[in-house]
Amino acid sequence: MAQNSSNKKLISELISQSTGFQTGEENFQICLKYAASNLRFHRYLDVDRHKVKCLLNGLYEKFTIHSAQPAREALKKAVSAFLNKPEFEKKNAPETDTHYSILSFLLEMSSRPTSQHYSFEEEDAKEDDINVNFDWYKYLTEDLDPLPTSFSDSSVDSEASDIEETIIAEAEPFVREEEISQQVEANTAMLRELLVDRYWAGEDNSLLLADTDFAHDWNGHLRSLGVFESFQQDTYMTEYQMVREVIWMLSGATESFLFLYNEQQAVFSIKKCVNLTHTTKTSLAEVLIKFTRLATKVSQLRQFVTRLLKGDLLSLECQTYQAFSVACTEILTQLDVFSHQLSHRIQNGDLSGTLISILQEYNPYQQIIHILHTIYTSAICPNLAIAKPSVSTAATQLLITCNSLLNEASLQAVDTNTLTTLTRVFVRTLAPYLHIIDEWLTNGNLNDPYLEFVIKKKNSKCLDETFWDMAVELTTCEPAESTDRITSSFSYNYSVPELLKGTLTRIAISGKSMEMLAQLGKVSFAVGESNKSLLSAFVDKFCSGLNWGEPKETPAAAEGVEKSAELTLTAVSSAPDVSPLLHANFRALFEEGRSMTPVDELRALSGQNMYNMVNLGQLMSSSLELLVEERYNRVSQCLLHVLKDDCHIYYFLSLVRKVYLLEAGDIMYEFLWELFDKIRLDEDWKDVLTLNVGLHECLEKHFPKHFFRFSISLADDVRKSEFLPIHMLEKFHLHYEVDWPIDVIYNSACEEQYNRIFQFLLQLKLAKHSIDNLKFDALHKKLTDESTASYDTGDELLEKSIYLLRMKILHAVNSIHDYIMTTILYHSSQQFEKNVEAATDLEMIMMVHRNYLNQVFNRCFLHPKNAVIHGCLLKILNTALIFQKMWDSGLETTTWTKVEEISLSFTKCIQILMSFITSLIKTGSLPHLESLALAFRDTTAVS
Repeated sequence: MAQNSSNKKLISELISQSTGFQTGEENFQICLKYAASNLRFHRYLDVDRHKVKCLLNGLYEKFTIHSAQPAREALKKAVSAFLNKPEFEKKNAPETDTHYSILSFLLEMSSRPTSQHYSFEEEDAKEDDINVNFDWYKYLTEDLDPLPTSFSDSSVDSEASDIEETIIAEAEPFVREEEISQQVEANTAMLRELLVDRYWAGEDNSLLLADTDFAHDWNGHLRSLGVFESFQQDTYMTEYQMVREVIWMLSGATESFLFLYNEQQAVFSIKKCVNLTHTTKTSLAEVLIKFTRLATKVSQLRQFVTRLLKGDLLSLECQTYQAFSVACTEILTQLDVFSHQLSHRIQNGDLSGTLISILQEYNPYQQIIHILHTIYTSAICPNLAIAKPSVSTAATQLLITCNSLLNEASLQAVDTNTLTTLTRVFVRTLAPYLHIIDEWLTNGNLNDPYLEFVIKKKNSKCLDETFWDMAVELTTCEPAESTDRITSSFSYNYSVPELLKGTLTRIAISGKSMEMLAQLGKVSFAVGESNKSLLSAFVDKFCSGLNWGEPKETPAAAEGVEKSAELTLTAVSSAPDVSPLLHANFRALFEEGRSMTPVDELRALSGQNMYNMVNLGQLMSSSLELLVEERYNRVSQCLLHVLKDDCHIYYFLSLVRKVYLLEAGDIMYEFLWELFDKIRLDEDWKDVLTLNVGLHECLEKHFPKHFFRFSISLADDVRKSEFLPIHMLEKFHLHYEVDWPIDVIYNSACEEQYNRIFQFLLQLKLAKHSIDNLKFDALHKKLTDESTASYDTGDELLEKSIYLLRMKILHAVNSIHDYIMTTILYHSSQQFEKNVEAATDLEMIMMVHRNYLNQVFNRCFLHPKNAVIHGCLLKILNTALIFQKMWDSGLETTTWTKVEEISLSFTKCIQILMSFITSLIKTGSLPHLESLALAFRDTTAVS
């Protein structure tokens, strides 16, 4: 575009309106040149072919990375075909600007092309259909007259015949399909009739069919006689006989003519000498092997239940195994009932007696038995092979296996009945765990007779400061690790059921809270309004999570339970020589069982539709978490209420901070003033009785009911390093006696930390007292008249140097005092009070108290990593004591050497302290030291 005056004028107006630049300004000329160049060279309005190609290449690479090679090739092929079509700009040339503009537009409009699903087979199939269905004969003969196959007298007859032939031709395929389906049904019905009726009718067969019972008895007789058999003759059986043997085998019979049973391994196998009349051995073996596998699994499950009932598994006797055996027994009983019903159906002719049909009838149970057998072989069999297995590990492993199989089944296309049954089995197996948790969270009693629960109670019943930390422990912990805190330092490396991983900490806190309430006699305060057990509430919550609503008990099931109970009571009552007491006990037992039994609690899970569930295990975990969270909130709030109102825990914690941390200076003022004066005057202050009397007199005015709880003791000096006068207060130990359960929070370890902080504060207060109470009269008290007369200019300069050194020491000590008492103690105490008010359980209060104490301990530089800073601070405080001694000795005994020595030592300590504090501030580890660093900077500036 050529530049002209009109364009230049418009550009100037645009720049003036948009930027506000005037015509003579330099910025205006720069904008004018830039706009004019863009109008002159307007290539930016056209599409950039190189950019479009780069975008396409990037898209090809994305498809390759996402393993979408078909989509990449299809896109590449389509782009190439599109660019090679000369259809734009009236040019007979490919790859024009219009091509690339359209491609650029399509790329800009596309949204996440790599995440879309592309199908290419359908288009190919449509093209193939078009090619296949094309009528080439009609296309080639459309201009030719067809030869007449018959002649008619009239055109009307010919047209009618053509119409009839067309209708017949169109109807023939349907007629043929109907004939074929009718013929298949007829053949199937005939086959069933021939297979069943021939044997049931007792028709003779060309083969000699031996009687299986007689052959079995005869072979047993020969074996008993010891007759040597050179070979075993093949025996032919009818399919009806084989079906009967299969049903007996699945019902628990081990003696069979068709199958062999290994009693030690509980494994069924097929006899090789038995044949079927109308099939080959290979085909027969393929069918019978499926029955033997199912029977082997059933037999091994029966053997496990029998061994558990007889007491052969004493080393692994636990309620979880018993619950799993009960679940297996229920399913095996259902299988026996089903086999009995199946035999009646065959006898009544309601079911064809073929092996294939029987196998199809047992299909619903095959998957259920397979899952139960997988649980048995994966979780139980490995523990049976161990000499001394851990009951807790065995129970936990069983629950983990059940949970994992339930998650796997819920995410796969498993039959609804199978999924429902597996859910009932898992809940049944989990019931003992839930009963243990329920008893612990309801009554504060951890009743675990077999030690199968993941948490076990220790034998120690002492009501002391170790009650909370040492009350329970993980069952699977090693002896060296048995003192770990289960609630604060818990590690999931231990064997914990997947269902309890999210709630184990809450369960432990709630259980210990209930035990504490039981010891305080306040259990009734924590009882909820609902009388449901945890198992019943868990089933209801799980059902509501499946959107079933409230589970309702079916009248038929309730009536069946009532009838069973009445029949049992009638049988006991009608028996001879029955004690009335025994009869009363039976009636009470059944009345209790009617109100709450495991069957009633799990009945809500029967017959429900669990299809299309995302993750049943996760739903169960969330249901249990909600119930545990509800009980945790109730129990924890009740315990905090008792500790706050009855035990006055907040008052005791406030009293500790007022005395140990000197938050209320007026309380300890008289005691500390008297103590510091004795130290200043070098009087004997180490009499423990005098110290205790002074402390009690001071505290009695403010805390008349609790002053006797405080006492003082003096420890022996065990310091191995250099001893300074400021170290004398490290012997000072303040003790505070509290009752249980307050000592759970304020224990011996906390008292030790409080004493370390208290000793440091005493050192700080002593230095401040010593430097604050220096009197000018003390400096001149020993000067006589003659010495006063000889007082010269040098002595005046020395006095001024002493005054200046005093002000520097006073400034440093006051800075340290303000930093510790205001920046550390005051702000930390405010945050501590907020955190205590926000705590939801006793464990959280203990954690808040420990964190607060550790924070104050570290910020007072008492941690070993801050030993250098703490040493410098003590030397500065010790300098104040040395200066006080020099001041009190008088100006007559003071020399320039002593003053310079004190000043040099003080300056070095300040410089070392400044360097360390500056480095810590730069690293960002202790930002609260900035105020102290600024104060020391002023001190060095004065010096």
